[in-house]
Amino acid sequence: VLCAGVLTAADHYVSPGGDDSTGAGTVGSPWRHIGYAESQATTGDTIWVMDDDDAGTDDYVENIFIDIPITIAAYDDDGTRPMIRALFASDPAIRVHEGNVTLRGLDVYGATGSDEYGIRVDKRDGISAVVISDVVVDNCRSGWDASHTNYHGISFNFVLNGEIRDSVFSNNSQLGIHVNNSSSHSDADHVITGNTVAGNRTGIRLERVNGSTIEHNTVDAPVRDGIYLSRAQGNAFHSNQITNSAEHHGIVLDNESDGNTFTENTVTGHFEYGIDAYDSVNNLLYCNSFGGALGPVDSSGGAVNTWVSPSPETYIYQGALHTAVLGNRYGDYAGADANGDGIGDTPHTLPGAEPQDTAPLADGLGSFGFGAVYAGSFEDGTFGDWDEVVSG
Repeated sequence: VLCAGVLTAADHYVSPGGDDSTGAGTVGSPWRHIGYAESQATTGDTIWVMDDDDAGTDDYVENIFIDIPITIAAYDDDGTRPMIRALFASDPAIRVHEGNVTLRGLDVYGATGSDEYGIRVDKRDGISAVVISDVVVDNCRSGWDASHTNYHGISFNFVLNGEIRDSVFSNNSQLGIHVNNSSSHSDADHVITGNTVAGNRTGIRLERVNGSTIEHNTVDAPVRDGIYLSRAQGNAFHSNQITNSAEHHGIVLDNESDGNTFTENTVTGHFEYGIDAYDSVNNLLYCNSFGGALGPVDSSGGAVNTWVSPSPETYIYQGALHTAVLGNRYGDYAGADANGDGIGDTPHTLPGAEPQDTAPLADGLGSFGFGAVYAGSFEDGTFGDWDEVVSG
């Protein structure tokens, strides 16, 4: 009788006080280097990364190359996190060449060489037909202040179904988050959510990326563009905050970035335009707020997009429930709102071939409760203290 064994994922431990030669890779006898622990790991294992509880020192100085499906995660959450500095600035601090990899709770910097990334996730060199999938970067930092930077923060290149969430990509020389796929692998289905992207040249750049969700990110003080799209189609952008650009635009739709949806995004403080829709069509934009010193919207190249909701929306404004088609808030809109429903009485004219926004918001997004739904009946239609109304 032959008995088949069940393989069980193992835990491995590394520490600044560990030793690769004498350690056992256990919590009480950890190894010294993450790269060495990976060489001892197999598919599905977890490498727990300890730190020295001193936020001013580098815990690990190495370039890590991951080529098996594993998890590399901070061991604890006690206020300091493992700090990894690239030994060679011309290589990524962490490079992922395999799918089903999770990075969690790591601080990464030092990849300052030209066009290099703190975290780089891509296919193996020389294998053009292969993409990788299901890579998760969670609660990490790749660049966070002037002393801890990379040339770029993070790259997903030829990656499908990835997640970048609740992380920081700040003060890097060029890009904060860069996602780039080929035209034959453009249906990326990524989720990019809850990240802080501050002080980079460009905050988030998507190229040939389709079907992804980008929401609840804060993009602050980009030198040029907050969110830049090139040939990126069918993505959903929801509730992102983009503020204080030194120059250029908050959101750029370039090179046939068609069919994207933008809802409840706020763009403020930009020197030029809140949004530039260049040569991109059939995008749906409503319940957004666009600011800009020269005007909130620019459009050229014959672009035609939709600037109001496709159907009436139920919302709360000044304590009352309303149902109407909703447009966007524009920093240069000066129309009146005589009936107090939050919608301007006159359309807002958009540049170029764009149609008018026939339902411009007369107030900031914070004054509205979008997505309100009835859960009961009301005598006077007001919100008041009723708990039967939910604003989503």
